Amino acid sequence: MANEHKKIEYQPVPHEGELAFLPIPDDFPVNWPTPDDQRLLWELDTHYVKPRKALDDVFIKILVDHFLVVCNDVYAYPFKIKSLVVNNSLYGSYTHDLGAVPEEGIQNYMTKLEPVMLNLLDILEQKWLPEVKQHLAYWEAFDLSNASMAELLAHWDETIQRQHSCWNIRLLLFMPIMLGRDIFHQTYQSIFTGASAIEGCAMLLAYGRNTKYDRDLWALSREIMASSKLYPLVANNAADAILDLLDDCAECRAFKQKLADLSLIYGKRGERGTLVSKTVNPAPLLETVQGYFHQPENYLEQQIQTWEIERNARLQAVRAKLQSYPSEVVEKFERHLKMTENANQLRELNNEWIDVPSMNHFRQIVQEFARRLVEGGVLEKLEDVYHLNADELKEAAALLPEVLDVRQRIQERQAEEDQFAPITPPAFIGAYPVDAHYILDPLTLSYVNTEAPEPVEVSGGLGGVPAAPGKVRGRAKILHDLYDSHKLEPGDIMVVGSLAPAWTPLFSKAGAVLADIGGVLSHAAVLAREYGIPCVVGFRIGTHLLKDGQLLEVDGDKGTVLFLDE
Repeated sequence: MANEHKKIEYQPVPHEGELAFLPIPDDFPVNWPTPDDQRLLWELDTHYVKPRKALDDVFIKILVDHFLVVCNDVYAYPFKIKSLVVNNSLYGSYTHDLGAVPEEGIQNYMTKLEPVMLNLLDILEQKWLPEVKQHLAYWEAFDLSNASMAELLAHWDETIQRQHSCWNIRLLLFMPIMLGRDIFHQTYQSIFTGASAIEGCAMLLAYGRNTKYDRDLWALSREIMASSKLYPLVANNAADAILDLLDDCAECRAFKQKLADLSLIYGKRGERGTLVSKTVNPAPLLETVQGYFHQPENYLEQQIQTWEIERNARLQAVRAKLQSYPSEVVEKFERHLKMTENANQLRELNNEWIDVPSMNHFRQIVQEFARRLVEGGVLEKLEDVYHLNADELKEAAALLPEVLDVRQRIQERQAEEDQFAPITPPAFIGAYPVDAHYILDPLTLSYVNTEAPEPVEVSGGLGGVPAAPGKVRGRAKILHDLYDSHKLEPGDIMVVGSLAPAWTPLFSKAGAVLADIGGVLSHAAVLAREYGIPCVVGFRIGTHLLKDGQLLEVDGDKGTVLFLDE
């Protein structure tokens, strides 16, 4: 299995052979735009939580357009993507054709990507990040509330162009990070036949940005402890109640703002992948800070040093083994290790500098339009603005004080959302090519290792992908989003669909993590390894099958979850 990716199997796509059409659930009818679309395999996009809103199409189009440009024109990877919205759920169809000689196609895109992966930090600091900062400075300087409607509409058009620029950079980063964070994992398994899926990942600990997250929260805990006003307030109240107590003095209000800034920086953007945002829930972050109150001054540094010592010990042992290998193998090992270290350091950078702030600035513009449209009698409530598409929003705003009649279409879209909100969309729709063989090239493998293969059956439990080693027993707690985090007690088994960087504080409390979506390089897997707790991913149905309080045994080495009797 370790060398399976070296077997070159190829068939051109789109597929023209035998197709197995997937059954469509009765409560999830699909109206195919064209007969050809039904012949493709469509996968549910878990980055856009259901339900998708009409205004989300602005970002969907930007992403799809730039994904094709970056993949095809910049990095020479012949990856094709199409998007399709079905019952307010977003699906994508992904194909690639490496040509008649796939080895040459692989060499072509690897030649483009390898220099970027090796110099990713320098390219980012010198070229990409300065441009992103210029866009952020523009948005921060614009006075939304005092702008005239003409100025606001012009600002909208300018923002769309700047969003295109930001997301072009975001996808220029995506490709080298996507491949870079997995290429060492692939190389390790190809050199050491039979190595476990997570053995090579153990040498990459302490290279994520989560140590920066921990350091920021540690500094915040020490700042609070030095304050006679903040310390008793934060230390003696439940985390989910503290925000309501932070408005009675200037120091408290400043701390409240700092808390909001930290939440934004580290990926707290409300519902994942959408413009709609809930109020920030700081409880997980505050719980981590409260835990730090009881730790000695050198606690965090010792923990980070332990990670580094363990990593170096593993790495030295492997380098000792490599002394008997050919020099080209050793050189490849070190080169790919460097690429993956770079990618791991930047894996959350998209959230920190592009996804989160650009989405947040765009959301603020939308909310300003919503405020004016409600005042002008166009909308009944602020949330209705998300049921308008971009053209409808601009038209309604430009006509003020004349009222554009959009309420009927908003009601129809809200009714459709309500109809499909309780329904779980199928993971795949369309047709599966039963006799196709695709080349498992390095970039395709990195996607497979980030996403989830089909789960395996386990007697008396569930089987998934082993993602972080260890075995524990504990009570399941189903967390559909961060607003369920109050349910998690120390040692509980955290069960999630998928998660983003904002979930990081919960890993210091959880005994283990189970995720429906993801592979060995998903957020859940990487964070679990860094925090030293077992993790199994790729269940697809764990959040639906498991119940709060259910007693489980999680084996992160085997990738199994057993249901235990009380």
